[in-house]
Amino acid sequence: MPGPRVISSGRSKKRIFPEINAEALHRQGVDAYGKRSYGDAVKHFEAALARRPNMAPWHSSLGAAFRAAGRLTDAIGAHRRAIELDPRFAPAHNNLGNALKDIGDLAGAESALREACRVDPHYAEARFNLALVLRDIKRLSEAEQFCRQALRLNPSLAKAKAFLGGLLLEKGDFEAAADNLRGACSASSFGAADWMNLGVALEALGRFEEADAAYEKVIAQAPDLAHARYAVGRRLEQRGEAERAGEEFRQALAADPNMSSAYLSLSGHQHFGLTAEERKRIIRILENPDLPDNDRSNLLYALGRTAERERKYDEAFYWIRLANEIDHRRTGFNEIENLEFVKRTAASFPADGWSRLQPGSDSERPVFVVGMPRSGTTLVEQIIASHPDAAGGGELVEIPEIAKGLAKGVGGAASAYPECAAQPAALAERYLERLRLVDRDALRVTDKLPFNFRHLGLITTLFPRARTIHCRRDLRDIAISCYFIKFHRPISFACNLFELGAYLRHYQILMAHWRRVLPQPMLEVQYEDLVGDPERHARRIIDFCGLAWDESCLNFHSAKKNVRTASATQVGRPIYTSSIGRWKLYGKHLAPLYAELEGRLPPKRVGLPAREG
Repeated sequence: MPGPRVISSGRSKKRIFPEINAEALHRQGVDAYGKRSYGDAVKHFEAALARRPNMAPWHSSLGAAFRAAGRLTDAIGAHRRAIELDPRFAPAHNNLGNALKDIGDLAGAESALREACRVDPHYAEARFNLALVLRDIKRLSEAEQFCRQALRLNPSLAKAKAFLGGLLLEKGDFEAAADNLRGACSASSFGAADWMNLGVALEALGRFEEADAAYEKVIAQAPDLAHARYAVGRRLEQRGEAERAGEEFRQALAADPNMSSAYLSLSGHQHFGLTAEERKRIIRILENPDLPDNDRSNLLYALGRTAERERKYDEAFYWIRLANEIDHRRTGFNEIENLEFVKRTAASFPADGWSRLQPGSDSERPVFVVGMPRSGTTLVEQIIASHPDAAGGGELVEIPEIAKGLAKGVGGAASAYPECAAQPAALAERYLERLRLVDRDALRVTDKLPFNFRHLGLITTLFPRARTIHCRRDLRDIAISCYFIKFHRPISFACNLFELGAYLRHYQILMAHWRRVLPQPMLEVQYEDLVGDPERHARRIIDFCGLAWDESCLNFHSAKKNVRTASATQVGRPIYTSSIGRWKLYGKHLAPLYAELEGRLPPKRVGLPAREG
């Protein structure tokens, strides 16, 4: 929270005895405030005002001291008196807004801060404080607007850069978030929460070493901060250091026994999972009727995973169904829209249409590993990334972002994507620049975002010589694995068995189209075959990538990896077959899935309630 503005009066040129005493008292109040002796500051300011009661700036100084001393009602009264004496004194409006924010009167705070901005259009601090209030009332676009205005007026306002970085992080603009946070990190106001935000942004960009350094700063500043411990644990998990990750998750729970994400992460560990006491604590937490939905679903998923480990499959399904019902409220899968996208995409990329498209780049660096989530994309990437001439990029978001921009007409497209892909050379270079951030030297860099299967036409346009590997798996195992996992953000179709089945059908339709029309060969890897005969299929994968065989590709579980995916707990584990046929454990619960996979139900129309499942 920005500090209030205390007004320094300066020295009077006229040596009139009463004024000299009053000004000296005010200066002593300013000095006491600077030393954080707020009680003394109040006494000096009050004594000064007893001599000169009509000094609006001094009333504002008194209000600042009252606020710092925790006397908010007195602070508000003092600022209001300053405004009565001088309605155009902007700092009084600013300080009043801060005090009103402190007592929870956000509407009053917004009004006062807007008045400060109106009275003094060049008042950067007031604009920043208004941005803080707008953030608290969830008007994030306006908050960003006023924060940017503050930085235009005062580019060195470090706390505004840090705040803007946090807003951009919420929007998913990780590059801009990291830039702003980096620009503020040397300021004394840059605290543990800001280092956390910087770590999250850098991690999302794949700059893992820098993210680790940021998290270390958090721990140094706030060793008992639960979120910091959890973040460190997650990074260790992504590097395959499961036991150390578990220790950090328990450190997080020691700091905050209600931290739902730590329970969820512990429940997924193959070595230890949740203790009996931790499960009892989860049940007690769930009894809170005001528990936020995301925390509730985290805890339910944790109970479901634990029940499955104990082979209590009906109980496991019960907990997971409850969790999915909660997460389903935050999703918006539209079956009709999705099927329409599949049809439009197929029509936009016919078999005889490639010769009419202007190619983007002849680079062979990208290797796109696509398929449904939980189909083996992480395993395939690990095999490739273990090769000395390859690097793993994880789940990059660039291709969907490019598609989104084209859909909005960005780049001068005459019609929207998927019908049109404008400026392929520029878009290809934008993607290659992202790969350089992953690794500047590797011959091959993987992008294992599963949903890139939707954009293989665009990918082929941008990179006609790139490799595509399609990971396949029993659709029922994909479905149960998606249903049982808590994705970082709920996937629109994954929280309802009817919608899962519909999406899987649409996926099959589109992949069948790509098999028929793509001009370059696509390697298809069946998960069950890969785990059954790892060396044979790993050799196929490496050969398809145009690389010489290297034995390290079979020892990927021994390497230190960075994996940003829901499958992170697989890192550090040799290939295993225990998840094959998992759907059979829950077969009697999967009737909605079967009905959709077999196409026995009409598409759900927009506006109708979701089917239960």
